[in-house]
Amino acid sequence: MLRQWLKYLLIFSLSINLGGVATFLYSQFQKEQLSIPNQEAPHPALKELVTHLNLDPEQREMFQKIFSAHRQNMQVWHQEMTLKRQELLALLKDGSATWPDFQATLNELRDIQAKREEASLGFFLHLRHHLQPEQQVMCDNFMECRLLKGQGEKGEWCRAKGIQRPRGRGRWRAPAAPTQAPSEHGEAQQ
Repeated sequence: MLRQWLKYLLIFSLSINLGGVATFLYSQFQKEQLSIPNQEAPHPALKELVTHLNLDPEQREMFQKIFSAHRQNMQVWHQEMTLKRQELLALLKDGSATWPDFQATLNELRDIQAKREEASLGFFLHLRHHLQPEQQVMCDNFMECRLLKGQGEKGEWCRAKGIQRPRGRGRWRAPAAPTQAPSEHGEAQQ
């Protein structure tokens, strides 16, 4: 009888351990899958725009064509910006670099950023050209939300549609204010 219980306990213990190992391996596999970016998938904001526009099949096909060309252009601009930032870093590490050297590289970086902005605007103008008038209004509203970060005249429209203002990369944000009222003891001390 004792032997059977030990056998059951051993099987139970092994199954728990195997389940834990399987869960760990699965979570590691999921992390690897999430870290590989899909280069052909549109940015979440563009997915949101396409969802709001309710494109017909012909418009979707047109969107895919201009989006793939836009994506390739943006990758080129991104690579050039990365190279210029690496040059800035090399100048920073080089102790003999002068301020005019920094300014020249910064001006080149600024020019690349301006070209990138022009390419983005050209993409949206091309997209807007192929839309119906009511879709154009919706596209304009969406762009206002994105460009003015939901603070323009259409701020209420943005919030009603659930369009979040864009978040910057690496930007520090202050922690949220506490939602609880201060305790009576804390108020008495102040």
